[in-house]
Amino acid sequence: MQRRQIMVPMKHLRPAVLIVTMLLVSVCCPGLHGQDADSVSETPKSDASKSKIDYWVTQLSHSHYLRREVAEQKLIDAGPKAVEDLAAVMLDGDLEAIERASSALTQIAIDHHPSKDGGAWQNLSKLSNSTTGVIAASTSRAADEIRQQRSSRALTELRAAGVFVGVADFMIRAVSEPKVVAQIDDRWNQDLAALDWLRWLTKVDSIKLVGSSINQEVLQRVILIPELKSLAIEDGTLAVADLETLRDVRTMRSLDLRYVELPEEASTVIASLPIRDSITLMGTGISDQQVQSMRLAAPGVTIEHKNGGFLGVKCMDRAEACEITEVVAASAAEKAGLIRGDVIVKIGDAVVERFSDLQAKVNQHFAGDEMELNYLRAGQIQSTKVTLRRLIDR
Repeated sequence: MQRRQIMVPMKHLRPAVLIVTMLLVSVCCPGLHGQDADSVSETPKSDASKSKIDYWVTQLSHSHYLRREVAEQKLIDAGPKAVEDLAAVMLDGDLEAIERASSALTQIAIDHHPSKDGGAWQNLSKLSNSTTGVIAASTSRAADEIRQQRSSRALTELRAAGVFVGVADFMIRAVSEPKVVAQIDDRWNQDLAALDWLRWLTKVDSIKLVGSSINQEVLQRVILIPELKSLAIEDGTLAVADLETLRDVRTMRSLDLRYVELPEEASTVIASLPIRDSITLMGTGISDQQVQSMRLAAPGVTIEHKNGGFLGVKCMDRAEACEITEVVAASAAEKAGLIRGDVIVKIGDAVVERFSDLQAKVNQHFAGDEMELNYLRAGQIQSTKVTLRRLIDR
């Protein structure tokens, strides 16, 4: 008997193929059909009800990879509402559930503002410090990733708000050196929410506040900079309540207050602050007697007191004579005609033998005071009058 081959048109095969495909899906992934299939593909991101979150949490350790993938994404879409349940899974789930819960918490923290992440960061950070083994390893990696992402975003957000973050000369005890600094001054747009990103700045240990940015709300955010070591406050007013905010600082080594109006009782508060190395007071109105009391109250801290007058010359500290090595631009010294190589021998009624003699005398005077200065140039004694200015490092 001769057999005949029957050709079936492709259009008649398509329904059959579709039926077979659906059967295969039903067999390999039970639950991905009917209403469950609709929930995978069509449930909107806004559907973050408690029952849905509970359901998708249980699916994080499902036997099928596709189901686990969908569950993780659904929980990420639920956002802050899913944080509590995801944190619970970290403590009692299996290895697969722990890793996926950690991944979901990480993405939620990255996708949302730090103040609106539902506690995703706090939970991961807490688990990283309070657990061991797989949980500690997973949450530690997650915390590092979030910290890196937020540090990068902090630079963008702060700069957009007018906060300078970058390399600049930073002055500590009247000595400037280039550092990575943050500066909040009149360029800041007054957006306090933007300053919440200060706590995520890394590799920035010095910050300067100038003028209208000097207030308690700003200081409350400044002290959260993780590596803060030096704080300079310039050209404004500080109340006792503002200074009290600095009691919560953790790692600060130096505090410089320049031309900052302080109340009488401020000296007691300043001396009690957790500053490790130095406090500089320039043009603050604090008296010599108050400074002496501060030194007795904080014996391990160097406290420098200057009334605020600034001449504007640099000399070798240990040289046998006060020979000028540099004249600061736009300073009182430059206006008076002093140049590099001049040797200062007298200022006012004080003989000057070393740079420290000059500094001691100038520090006793206020900006605006006029003094006569004698100096040696090309072997000849000359004299000039100088009107001391303010030291403003910007």
